[in-house]
Amino acid sequence: GGSTVLALYGSGLAVGPAGNNVFYIGTHSGIIPSSQVSYWLKDPNGNIVDAFASNGAQFPASSGVSTDDFSGSLMSGSGNVGAIRTIADNNLASDWVVGANGVAASFGVANPQIPLKSNLGCASNRVPLIINVGNQNANDVAASLLVSPTTDIYLKTNEMITVRVKNFGTADQDTIPVAYVLNNNAPVIDTVFSNVAANDSIDYTFSTPADLSIADSTYAIHVYTDLATDVNHLNDTLHTNVTHLVAVYCTSGAVSTLDEDIGNVTFASINNTSSAPYKATFTDYTNIAPAQIQAGMTYPISVDIVFDDPVWASTGYCKVYIDYNQNGVFDEPSEIAFESVYNGPTTLTGNVKVPYNALPGTVRMRVIARNGANASMVSPCGPYSSGETEDYMVVIAPSDPIDAGVEAIINPKTISENLASSLSVRVRNYGTDTINSVDVSYILNGAAPVSITYNTTAIAPRDSMDVSFGNITLQEGLNTICAFTTLTGDTNTFNDTICKTTFVYPTVNLDYTDDFEGQDLWMADTVVNQWERGVPAMTNINSAHSSANVWGIDLDGQYANNSSQYLYSPRIVTTGLDSAILKFWHYFDTQSYDGGTIQVSIDNGPWIILGLQNDPNGTNWYNSSFGGNPWWSGSSNGWVESTYKLMLNNTTFNHPDIIQFRFQFFSNLQGNYADGWAIDDFSVETFKIAQDAGVVAISTPVASVPVGSNVTVAIDVKNFGTDPLINIPVSYTIGATTETATFTIPAPGLLPGEVKTYTFATGFTAPNADFNICAKTEMNDAHPQNDETCKQVHISMAPIDVQTIGLSVDQAWSDTTKITLDNTVRVQVVNNGTTTLTSINFEYRVNNAPKGTGTWSGSLASMDTLVYTFTDTYKSPLNYYQVCAKATVIGDADLTNNDFCKTYLGVNNVGIEGSQADGFSVKQNRPNPAHGKVTVDFNIPQSGKVHFELRNALGQVIISKELDRQVGKNQIEIDATSLTSGIYYYTIVFNNHRITKKMLVNN
Repeated sequence: GGSTVLALYGSGLAVGPAGNNVFYIGTHSGIIPSSQVSYWLKDPNGNIVDAFASNGAQFPASSGVSTDDFSGSLMSGSGNVGAIRTIADNNLASDWVVGANGVAASFGVANPQIPLKSNLGCASNRVPLIINVGNQNANDVAASLLVSPTTDIYLKTNEMITVRVKNFGTADQDTIPVAYVLNNNAPVIDTVFSNVAANDSIDYTFSTPADLSIADSTYAIHVYTDLATDVNHLNDTLHTNVTHLVAVYCTSGAVSTLDEDIGNVTFASINNTSSAPYKATFTDYTNIAPAQIQAGMTYPISVDIVFDDPVWASTGYCKVYIDYNQNGVFDEPSEIAFESVYNGPTTLTGNVKVPYNALPGTVRMRVIARNGANASMVSPCGPYSSGETEDYMVVIAPSDPIDAGVEAIINPKTISENLASSLSVRVRNYGTDTINSVDVSYILNGAAPVSITYNTTAIAPRDSMDVSFGNITLQEGLNTICAFTTLTGDTNTFNDTICKTTFVYPTVNLDYTDDFEGQDLWMADTVVNQWERGVPAMTNINSAHSSANVWGIDLDGQYANNSSQYLYSPRIVTTGLDSAILKFWHYFDTQSYDGGTIQVSIDNGPWIILGLQNDPNGTNWYNSSFGGNPWWSGSSNGWVESTYKLMLNNTTFNHPDIIQFRFQFFSNLQGNYADGWAIDDFSVETFKIAQDAGVVAISTPVASVPVGSNVTVAIDVKNFGTDPLINIPVSYTIGATTETATFTIPAPGLLPGEVKTYTFATGFTAPNADFNICAKTEMNDAHPQNDETCKQVHISMAPIDVQTIGLSVDQAWSDTTKITLDNTVRVQVVNNGTTTLTSINFEYRVNNAPKGTGTWSGSLASMDTLVYTFTDTYKSPLNYYQVCAKATVIGDADLTNNDFCKTYLGVNNVGIEGSQADGFSVKQNRPNPAHGKVTVDFNIPQSGKVHFELRNALGQVIISKELDRQVGKNQIEIDATSLTSGIYYYTIVFNNHRITKKMLVNN
């Protein structure tokens, strides 16, 4: 009668009579008597019209099925079963019955909610729709999902294609040909060699990437499997599209065309100038050639701030943003590449340090100059009152395979209290290959480089390691340290080196004078500061008081508004003194309410302003005051000398041991037209006594001497007193050695204020490490604080200097040898001299008994190494013994570094049999790629401790173990079930030997 009944049945039930539609759900292996099966049907409006569940099956929440639609559960019978509706009201389990195995389905009552007949079309005889599902194939694989890439912005030229390969068959597969086709180009064919269990899947990444770099383009990607024994090709191929979206950034710009614009931006390969009139609010420069930069590198940047009308010149703030992570958003603060305050028309300069993890590709850069703003008021998005925003493009180049550099100097800090300090640097692997060994060097204050080879721990790509050089000796005042890497195959030298200045608070004795031409003992404040040392080139202040250098505010321009900045003198020893005189020459050129003052710290206490306006203890001592504080302000109309009598015994000073001065320069918010302030010829001196001499300089040795050279000591002695001096006892000290002498000056002697040089008759041999030399007068006068001067001397390379740096013995298992075997000795040397060596003599001893000699001939350049093998062998004694090797060359400047010794243990039998004596080795993980339980086999030549580490691709430690293992073959098991798919590195360390291997995890 046109009605049709819906039935559910399992394989084995006979199909009902013709004229009825039968819907088969599941497969032969999918529906059994105990299966939990749920079924629901919705009309076009989403309403539930039919529902059923067996064996307690639950409907998913997304189905929308409620207890009004179906409640209860139909329990199965035996054998293959089906379910038959018995009444029209089918919301209860009791409305259904179980069909019998092999019995024709007896169709029950139709569900009236299901529209089974249409008013359209013509009537026809009903025929059965029969769907036969065969058995599951043994071999059936398919590309089921494109894992990556997905539709996104900033897709690249080298996007890796990752596909999910599904095994629909009943047999495990471990060799599956796969391929992808991009836009109908030639197929890229790979093979999945990992085991894929039946009904399991694996995510596989093709070795050849795809170019999806054209923005606003859609790419057709077809991925398929090509297993020869797979006869079901219906599910082999996956068709999908990936779109490279155009990044849409937030808008930014000024509302008003008044005030400042950006006149020029210079960064990397960009040098873009905007033309007048300067009335822009936003300018899109993304169509000009982009800047070319690389991760981990530092690039200078300059931004010109210009005003269309100088009347509107005012302060503001500039920020530069770069979308390093390519997410289409300028993230703060991580993507602020540069920022600076400005005061009127100016050129802002600085450096952009590109993060080491910046993603390669073409990204957006935004430059914002906002009028009247501070740092917190400038953001990358939205409107603002006046100024300008400019957008540019930047290309971040991909990393090189081999690329290392010093990222930071960790120690010493910017300010140090001690001359002795540790030196440690952070070495970054900017490349894509693991670095197992890299040379790291430093240069301190222009001396010869000091180098070490770092090979303690492998540095994974993008990871870093801190490298320690031990202790170094700084000089008082300003120090410059430059550290750099040297790595074979590293062609990108731009990120190798980083430099840092560190300041050691110097302590000086009286009398102290400084014309700022020699060693720099003064420190500008560590924050952004206008104090500079050098040659003045301002409008009015354009020469020094004496010689060339001064300390001044912005030596080549006008000073900035809204500043308060300090310049610090050395600490000055005043122990036992009751008075001294402070003198300095200065030139000030400021606006009203701008100016400078001098402050003093007593015994490292708080800073207080020294003196009052027109103080009776001073001359030319302040000329104005502001806010109750005295200042020098306005114009001095040239260089003037100011002096101040320091009454060290009054209640203010109270007999201090140390005093220190600082000059403070202050400016208000108003624009200015003046130069600022400059200081020259600073001194603090004691009042004269009759007999007072001191060493004011050590003229020789100079700052650097070659190791092993004969050094002459010459000192400059000054008469600080009022009487001429004829005989002056002097001495110098290096380490624990002191040389004394008497400096005799012919009549009329050393006159008051005069300086003469004395050269000691006895010198010394330069050691092989930096050293400190101190020289002093020993007159036992009343002013001992000016007697002594010290100097740090660096050791440089000698013309000829060979150093023995290593020794090894063949037939040795770590530090153990057999007394029955002939042992061969190898020795390693380095040419520490500047001259290429052509011949080196060698000898070695066992327990001080000569055992072998030899001569090497060839060419060994400066800082190169060689390994020499002795032809004479030896048999080891029983028990512990020492092997020493020595290298000698004619004219060697340093004989203290020619020997190298190593201790071994001689035994009857070291207990290593056959292949166990083959040495230390590590095999590739099993299975490979790794999944589930993973085993790493390794071999050690003797029993001992083993260190195991597993790191991810970022170098982060995932697993770290210390293990005791026996000689021979061993295993380490890793549970990889919790590891995300990707690349890892495992390392095994035994007896200071390290082996690292890469492990690919596919879970």
